[in-house]
Amino acid sequence: MRLHTILTKRRTVAICLASVAAGLAALSATIIRSSARAAVATETPVMTYEAPTSPELSVSNAADIAVSEARAFGESGAVKVELARGTITQTRALMEGGSLTAARAQEAALASPTPSSTFCFGGQNANCSAAEQRHAKEILYAEGQQSAYLVTISGKSFAPQTERLPANARPVTGSTAVLLLDAHTGARRGLTIGAGTVSPAGMAELPGGVSQFTAAPQASTAQAASRSSRPLNSGSVRGTFSRRGEVVVFTSRGVFGRTKVRHAGQFEIGSVAYGAYRVAGKVAGRKCPAKQINVKRGQETTVHLRC
Repeated sequence: MRLHTILTKRRTVAICLASVAAGLAALSATIIRSSARAAVATETPVMTYEAPTSPELSVSNAADIAVSEARAFGESGAVKVELARGTITQTRALMEGGSLTAARAQEAALASPTPSSTFCFGGQNANCSAAEQRHAKEILYAEGQQSAYLVTISGKSFAPQTERLPANARPVTGSTAVLLLDAHTGARRGLTIGAGTVSPAGMAELPGGVSQFTAAPQASTAQAASRSSRPLNSGSVRGTFSRRGEVVVFTSRGVFGRTKVRHAGQFEIGSVAYGAYRVAGKVAGRKCPAKQINVKRGQETTVHLRC
């Protein structure tokens, strides 16, 4: 009975060891499969880019924004504006002193499907797979193909408001400034100012060539005076309301503009920060059906309301 008991115990131990080995093998296979899935997951694109869908600003609208920038820089005299439209890659290269030829070569490199470690979100020395390199090139190419305005403004003196200047440091000033403006929103994407700043060579080579505008001294016209009182990142809302009452521009966060309409007819609300809003008329405290609007920087938005 004792020998049989010993053999039975040995057989039980062997079975247990076999079960443990099988379990470890299954766990190892699971870990390997999980690692394989993790390796694949790291190639899933984490950077995305959505092209703008709003219409592009006209040349004259871009020039108006450039003049507004000049006024914000403290220039109240006459301002000369030269601007040309191109891709962001091209205009940025010219702004930084490069050539249009080099910019187009960079665009061709980005458009090529061949992977390159030079293009990788994480730096040139990052361990990126071929798929991640191709994805990075696609994103950079798509963003660089969006339109921008390269603008040169000339006046007597520009002094941009610079944040976080070192102690006792004087702000950079100059009589010429070069701006890079987003062609869809008008937002500034680059600024060069200071000693030696000149109109970038190669501007005339951009599609459409160079357009020129001149703004009169600010104090010489009522339009320039009214423009100076408007915030730089704002637009205006105007239109008609079919009733006597009030027109309100609002969002879920609050009211951003309102005006009284004493007789059925036209209204105007100025200095509304650019963005998406709803606008509605109110009669005796009762709100009429609202309409969705999109106020654009430096532009006038028109809406017609009925109640």
